[in-house]
Amino acid sequence: MRTAVALIALATSADAGGLTLPTRGMHSTERAGALVAGADDADALFLDPAGLARVAGDGQRSLLFDVGYLYEPEQFTAPSAGTANNQQPGTAQFTVAGALGIGDRLVIAGGVTTLSAGVHHFDNTGVQRFASTDVAGTQYVTVAVGAAYVMAPRLRVGATLQDTVSMLDWSLVASACPGTTTCAAGDANYDLPLHLTQNDYIAPSGSIGVQYDALAELTLGATVQAPTKISSQGTLIVTPPASPTFTGMPVTGTNATTSFWLPPSVRAGVEWRHHTDSFSLRVEAAVDVELWGIHDAITIAPDGIAIGAMPLKPMEIARDYHTSVAPSLGGELHIGEVRIAAGIGYETSAAPTNTVSTLTIDAPKWLFGLGGGYSADGWDLGVAAGLAQLSKVTVDAPAVSVLAPLRDSSAPPTYINAGTYGAYDLTVGLRGSRRF
Repeated sequence: MRTAVALIALATSADAGGLTLPTRGMHSTERAGALVAGADDADALFLDPAGLARVAGDGQRSLLFDVGYLYEPEQFTAPSAGTANNQQPGTAQFTVAGALGIGDRLVIAGGVTTLSAGVHHFDNTGVQRFASTDVAGTQYVTVAVGAAYVMAPRLRVGATLQDTVSMLDWSLVASACPGTTTCAAGDANYDLPLHLTQNDYIAPSGSIGVQYDALAELTLGATVQAPTKISSQGTLIVTPPASPTFTGMPVTGTNATTSFWLPPSVRAGVEWRHHTDSFSLRVEAAVDVELWGIHDAITIAPDGIAIGAMPLKPMEIARDYHTSVAPSLGGELHIGEVRIAAGIGYETSAAPTNTVSTLTIDAPKWLFGLGGGYSADGWDLGVAAGLAQLSKVTVDAPAVSVLAPLRDSSAPPTYINAGTYGAYDLTVGLRGSRRF
C-alpha cells in the first residue's frame, strides 16, 4: 500500500489505483500495462498465467530477470502551515521467474516479484507528520508458483498460488491529548511518535487466467486476481510526549497488530499481431479493474500498551477506497534484431479526495511507457521506462483524523489531511529473458 506488504497501503506514497501501479515488471511498464493477452514469457506468471502455456513443449524453458528503480517525488502543502516534500529518492524493484515445459501441453513455473509501490520519508516534525513520516524501510515481495495447460490448439489456461511477504517499517505521529482535554490542534507538546515494525510471512492469494486465439492474428486474454489480507502481530514503539502531563510516566508493552486488505482485480486484453518478412508488430488494448472497495480502513490494535495507567486504544485510518479502472494501449515493433515498445494508459483514482494524505497520494493519472532493445535467437535484452503523472489533488473536506489513542471516543476528531497534493512516479529498468 509498505505490517505487511504492503503496507502497500502504507508504503505507497503516490501510486496508481490506490496503492500500487497497474504495471507488473519492465515488459509491462514499457507498454503502460497493456500486456495480458500478449503475455508469453516467464513473467506471464504475474501478468496472465495462461501465457505460460506458450512455453509448452517437453523440456522447453523460459527464464526472466528484470530490475527497476521507482522514483517518486511528492509534495504536500497544508493550508497556511507550510510545505512537506518527500526526501526518499526512490526504491528498487525486481522480478525473477522461470518456466519449464512438461510434455507437449503442461508448463510449470515459479518466481518472485516486488510490488510497484513507492516509499517516502518526510521530516518527522513536518506539517504532514500526523499522516506519516517514514515508510522507507517497508518492503513487499510476492512469491508465486503456477501452471498452465494447452487445452486446445487455440486455448490456454493457467493458475497461480501466491504468498505476499511483507516487512513493515512505518513511523508517524499521533496525538497524546488525553480524555476529553481540549488541546490546540497541532500542539507539538502532545506529539506522540509511533514506530511500527511488522513482518508478515503468510498472506496467501492466487490468480487464474485464460488466453484464446480467436484468429491467427488476434488473441483474447483475461486474468482474475484474488484479494490479500495483511494482518500480523508486530512491534509498536511509543515515545512519550514532551508535555509535563506525562513526566515520569513509563511506557509499558510493545505488541500491536496492523491490518488491511489488498484488492481483488480483473484484467483483460485483446492483442493483434502482424508479421511480414521485414518486420513484426504486436498491439494490445487492455484494461485493469481493481476492486479497492475492500480497502476501507487501516487498523492498528495495540495489545497491552500503556503510558502510565492510560492504555492505548485501537486506532483506525479512514480509507473508504473504491474501484479503479485503468485502460491502456501498447505494443512493440520488431525490425530484424531490434525491438521497440511503447504504451499509453489512464487510471482513475481509488482514493476519494477526502481521504488522500501523504500516507498514500492517489489521483487520476496518465501512464506512459517506452522501451526496447535486442531480440533474437531466443534472447530479449533491453531497457524500459514508465511515467505515471498524477493530477493535482486539493482536499477541502478532510476525512482523515489524527490518531488519538488516549482520547475518549466522545471527543470530536481533529482532521489533518486538508491541503494540496502533487506527485508523479518515474520507473526505469533493465530486462533480460531467454527462451531455449
